[in-house]
Amino acid sequence: MSVNWLERPDEFVAQEPAALAAGIRLRRRDPRVAWGTWMVFGLLGAHRFYLRAGRGALVVPLTALALAALAVARPRLRARAVGALLALWVLEGALLTKLIAADRDRAEREALRQIEAQRDSEWRIEPDANE
Repeated sequence: MSVNWLERPDEFVAQEPAALAAGIRLRRRDPRVAWGTWMVFGLLGAHRFYLRAGRGALVVPLTALALAALAVARPRLRARAVGALLALWVLEGALLTKLIAADRDRAEREALRQIEAQRDSEWRIEPDANE
């Protein structure tokens, strides 16, 4: 339900916190799903794709692929490559908290932007058709 800002400004302002909370809930990715995708598909970067962390979403699987290829190609380095894969997986888990916080901030910015756009559109005075 939309409230006309010009007719009832107090009611419109009272609706903004609820609209903001609802907007954030709709845009925010579920942290439990992010943790689950990291646990199962962490070396493929699935958690980064889910959280829309574009830059690192391709770096993680390419690094994991290079380390896996090293483990296969050089048997003497296999233990080190597997250790590096494990370290990459743990590092991604440590960074996941920051990725989730960044997703929450992005969702809040988008929700605020939508509320501001709605407020601006209701403030806009349309020209009279008779003129």
